[in-house]
Amino acid sequence: MSDVLGTVQDLIASKGTKIYLCESAPIMSGVEQDDLDAFDALTWIEIGMVESIGEFGPEKTIGTFTPLGTGIACKFSGTTDNGELSLSIAKTVTDEGLLDLIALQGAPAETAFKVELSETGTAGTGMKPHRYVFNGLVRSARVTLGTGDDVVKVSVAIPVTGDIIEGTAVNGTP
Repeated sequence: MSDVLGTVQDLIASKGTKIYLCESAPIMSGVEQDDLDAFDALTWIEIGMVESIGEFGPEKTIGTFTPLGTGIACKFSGTTDNGELSLSIAKTVTDEGLLDLIALQGAPAETAFKVELSETGTAGTGMKPHRYVFNGLVRSARVTLGTGDDVVKVSVAIPVTGDIIEGTAVNGTP
């Protein structure tokens, strides 16, 4: 019996990854948050010149209670935080996605986002790239100036406000 854990051919490169914001609606209304098809039906605009996205995904807090009688900490699983994207983007005046993203800074309404990985699926035609969709807020959009050899960048923080839906195939088939 072979326990193959993967090969170099199984790796997904970060190069080619794209991030989009929803152009058609600020948030899904009347649609289940876990409905990948509904997110796919939205109108998306790509945010160009993204250098890095950072990390995101669920992380649980650990709650504790220590009874005086035993002095032993009891621990339990607490709330889940799906993280915050930390985008680094080259500032341009023609990138509509970046301009829309900056305009959302501080807005009280959530926006739908999509992160699409570079691989395209191997099960034949009709497959969609591996993607993550979620709602988030644009907490900050700060200009970063470097040295004379750097380009002007915008650092954007996007806290994820709900579930992250992960999918690869058309019609909600994982």
